[in-house]
Amino acid sequence: MKRVIFFTLSCLVSCLLVSAQKIGLSIHYNMVMQIPKEVYSMSDLSKRQMIINQLSNQHKTYTLFTNGNECAFSTTGIDNNVIKLEGSGSYYTNTTDNKEISIKSIVDKAFVVFSDSLKNEWDLYFDETIEVLGKKCTKAVYKKNRSVVAWFCQEIPSPVGPCGYIGLPGAILRLTTSSEIYEAESILPIKGQVKIELPRGKIMQKPAFEKLQKKKIEELKESGNDNVIVL
Repeated sequence: MKRVIFFTLSCLVSCLLVSAQKIGLSIHYNMVMQIPKEVYSMSDLSKRQMIINQLSNQHKTYTLFTNGNECAFSTTGIDNNVIKLEGSGSYYTNTTDNKEISIKSIVDKAFVVFSDSLKNEWDLYFDETIEVLGKKCTKAVYKKNRSVVAWFCQEIPSPVGPCGYIGLPGAILRLTTSSEIYEAESILPIKGQVKIELPRGKIMQKPAFEKLQKKKIEELKESGNDNVIVL
């Protein structure tokens, strides 16, 4: 029988940050798209195949940098000791004040979204492990969305991961969602200070963004586009 272990974030993160706060860490990830279940149920066969082909060919690279309490996950790398939060799917988290800033898109328009609720509630399965980059990684499932599965490495004592998912007793080297797979391609220590440059412009609160996103999806469906899928 698999063992499920529950834990409280506050105690764990405080311990991990003591060891991680003086160590800069950079992890490079490759992201590929998964085909959502909704696609396979589409009635229009030609559109279904078109979407499958498009998603199958999509991939991105991301860089994660952490200095302990701060973490940047961005489509840009570290350049001249600066990492800029740019590109849809980029995230900034700060465990000191429990805040998250992300860049998200509705159709082709980008929004800077703020939240004070970090993604840190997990069930841990220590009996299930895989290897990523030759390192043992343990399974964790996000409590609020069971389709999110993380594989974290306790050899890397930093509670960070892609897409703002944090709070595990080790860095997440592989993350799967209903539509994406992120896997680490390299792990590098960083010497010297690295500045995290946050996006400029108007910041939208997460509930307001989600309301706007829902409204846009409804408008698209009302216009006759029944094949709207949120990734």
